[in-house]
Amino acid sequence: MLKILCSFLLMVVILGISMNKAEAHSSASISADEGFSSYNGWVMADMTINESGIVTPDASYSMRIYTAMGLVPVAYCASGGSHMGTYYTFFVNPQTGYLMVDRTGPASHGMVFSSPDLKAFSKTGHIVNVTDMSPQQELYRKAISVAKTEFDKYQSMIKK
Repeated sequence: MLKILCSFLLMVVILGISMNKAEAHSSASISADEGFSSYNGWVMADMTINESGIVTPDASYSMRIYTAMGLVPVAYCASGGSHMGTYYTFFVNPQTGYLMVDRTGPASHGMVFSSPDLKAFSKTGHIVNVTDMSPQQELYRKAISVAKTEFDKYQSMIKK
């Protein structure tokens, strides 16, 4: 029994390591002057199966949201450590280039959208077009671009 338990735990650890190394998401870097914080960060969208054939929790959520509402979820990590970060989430319509600001809070990398700690903030519900001028216009433009890139990957994946 102990041997089976040890084998199972080893398999879980190996699977976890492989999930972190094989990433299929789209991302872009955000400099400190482009985002909501004074730290460098990144935006990412994930709607595809990674190289190991695994669908991450964020990818699964994103595929469900796109199927139900036609929107691509995008996460912006404003500051982060090796496992956690401060995230802001958005929803992007890949056909129109509109972005809606969602929530913010701490989350684990790779499991952003399932975090119970994401909460509404002062910009929640704001709708932004790719051409709108604002203090965070570069952040919004990059988030929209990443969403469109990931949406194209998703479209080619489902056509196979």
